[in-house]
Amino acid sequence: LAFPPQYHTYLTRKVWRSALYPCHQNQDPKLLRGSGKLMFTLHPDLIMLQNQSRLAPLRKSHTIHQHDSGRTSLQAGITRYPEGTSIIVAQITPLARANKSQRSPFDTEEGGFTGGQLAKFVQRWKALEAPKPIVTVLSGYALPFCNPPPFRSFHQPVPQSLSTPSSPEMSIVIKDLLNHQVIAPATATSGFLSPLFLRPKTDGSLRPIFDLRHLNKYLKLKKFRLFNHFRIPTFLQQGDYLVTIDLSNAYCHIPIINRHQRFLGFHHEGVIYNWTCLPFGLASAPQTFGQLTNWVVAQLRNQGIRVVVYLDDFLIAAQSKTLLSKHAKDAVQLLKHLGWCVNIRKSRLSPARSQPFLGLVWNTKTQRVSLPSDKLTAIKGYLLRLRQRPVWSYRSCLQLIGRLNFASFAVPLGRLAIRPLQIAARHLPRGQPRRRTTIPPMAQTALTWWIHHIADGNPYQPPHRRVFLSTDASQWGIGVTIGMKKFQLQWTPHQQQWHVNRQELYAVRWAIQTNLTTFTNCTTILVTDSVTVAAYIRKQGGLRSQALLHETARLLQLAHNNQTHIVPCYLPGRYNILADRLSRNAPPPEW
Repeated sequence: LAFPPQYHTYLTRKVWRSALYPCHQNQDPKLLRGSGKLMFTLHPDLIMLQNQSRLAPLRKSHTIHQHDSGRTSLQAGITRYPEGTSIIVAQITPLARANKSQRSPFDTEEGGFTGGQLAKFVQRWKALEAPKPIVTVLSGYALPFCNPPPFRSFHQPVPQSLSTPSSPEMSIVIKDLLNHQVIAPATATSGFLSPLFLRPKTDGSLRPIFDLRHLNKYLKLKKFRLFNHFRIPTFLQQGDYLVTIDLSNAYCHIPIINRHQRFLGFHHEGVIYNWTCLPFGLASAPQTFGQLTNWVVAQLRNQGIRVVVYLDDFLIAAQSKTLLSKHAKDAVQLLKHLGWCVNIRKSRLSPARSQPFLGLVWNTKTQRVSLPSDKLTAIKGYLLRLRQRPVWSYRSCLQLIGRLNFASFAVPLGRLAIRPLQIAARHLPRGQPRRRTTIPPMAQTALTWWIHHIADGNPYQPPHRRVFLSTDASQWGIGVTIGMKKFQLQWTPHQQQWHVNRQELYAVRWAIQTNLTTFTNCTTILVTDSVTVAAYIRKQGGLRSQALLHETARLLQLAHNNQTHIVPCYLPGRYNILADRLSRNAPPPEW
C-alpha cells in the first residue's frame, strides 16, 4: 500500500501500527493499532481497512515509554517520539456505531420510556381479561429460584471478575439507564453481583447485557418452544402482503418485583446498581416475555388479524393491501394501548410481498426465501477469504458452521453441504481452539459449493401434487409400492454385503430413479420402517456413517434435480406389510 508522505507506519511488537504524524505541526499523533492487519489512516477521524469498511477511533491517552520511543521507523526520515510523549491510541469501532452512540438506545419516537412501564398499564390488561399469571408478571416479575443464591455484602471489595469494566461508552449507557429508570442505585446492603457488558444492536446503538450465567444456575426453568422460521411457510399464503412490527427495549418493559432487584446488581466505578426491569441475559426472560406477546397476538387474532410473533418481532399478513394497512394500524394501537413502545423506525408498515423477518427475506409472490443482502455479502466475503487463504481454527470453524447452518434454510441442500465442514471440525484440536491449521480438501470443496450457491434462494412451499411411496429392503432385495403399482429388485452379491440402512436408502433412490416421470415436480410422501433412513433424509445426512452420507447425497441430489420434495414418515415394519413382502419375494398378504 502506498502511504501519503504525511502518514508513517511503524512495526512494534509484531503488530502493524499506522500513525498520522504531522511532523510540520506540534500535534499529538493519532495512532491506530490493529491485530495482525495492515491498516492506514486517510483522515484523523476516518480509518479505512483493506476491505474498505469504515471505522472510527475512540481515543484514549497513552504515554510512550522507553521501549516505545526507541522503535525503528519503516520509512526513512521519521523523527522518533521522545520518551514521555502523550499520544492517542485508537480503539477500532464501526463508524456507524460511533456516530450513533450519542443517541440513547432507550429513545423512542413517542419519548417518555421508563423501565418496567407495563406496571402502569395493568388495569388496561385486566380490562381485556388478561389471565392472572400475566397480571402477576406485569405487577412485578419474581425470579423463579429453585435454590436461593448466595449473598455478597456490598461493603466488601468487589473482585475484578464481578466488576463492570469502565469505558466512555459504558458510562453513557449507565447514565441512560438511570435517566430511564431501568436501573437504580442499590438500597440494600447485600445481594448478588454480575458483570455488565455491551453488545451492538442492528440500529447502531449499544444493548446492555448482564453476564448472568452464575445467577441462572439458581433458576428453575420451564420447557417452552419459541416460534421459529420453520413454521413461517405454514403461515404464509401465496400473494400475501406483509408488514413487520418491532418493539423498542422489549425486555425492559417488564418490571422486577422489589424484593428480587437485589439479585440483579452490578458494580461500576465504586457504585452498586440494581436492575429494576427484565434484563437481557436472564435465562427465564425469553419464556416470560414470550408469554406476554403471545397473549397480545391472541387478542389480535380474535380481531381477525393474521399474525405471528417471535419475542418482540411481529409479522402480519393479508391478501389485500388496504386490509393489511388497517390491521397494522389496529395492531400498533393495541400495542401502545397496553403500554408497549413500538419502534416505528425498525418496523416495516408499508405492505409489500417481500419482507425480512427473523433474519430471512420472504417473498410471497415467488414463494421463495433468501438471505438479506447484508448477510449474503458478509458470509460470501468470509467464504472467499477462506478460499484464498485456506487456514482456520476450531473456533473459527464452529463459527462458520453456525452461520452456514442458519443460511442453509435459504439454500437448497444447504445442510447437506455443511456435513464436510462438520466432519473436518472433528479433527481440529478442541483443547487449542485458536490454533490455526490448513483446511482439508474436502472442506475446501464444500466452501466452493457455498460460494456458488449461497444466493440461490429456496422454495419454502413444496409442490402441491403428492405421490405416496413405500419402500423396504431385506436380504433378498427391494420392495416398492407407488400408489397401486408394485416393484421388486433382487440384490447383486456386492449389494448384499451392504449395511441394511444403506440398502434402505438405496431402495428409495432406485424407486425414484426408475420412475422419474412419476416423481417430477411433486411432494413424495415416503413411508419407511427405518428410523435412520427417515432421519438422514429429513436432516440431509449425518455424521455417523460416511456410506450413508454419500448415499443420502446421491438421493437428495436426484430429488433436487427432479424437483421432488421428500417427506419421510416412519412406519413400523409390522404395518408396512406390502413393501415388506415384496422385498422378501413372498406372496402378498391376504386381506
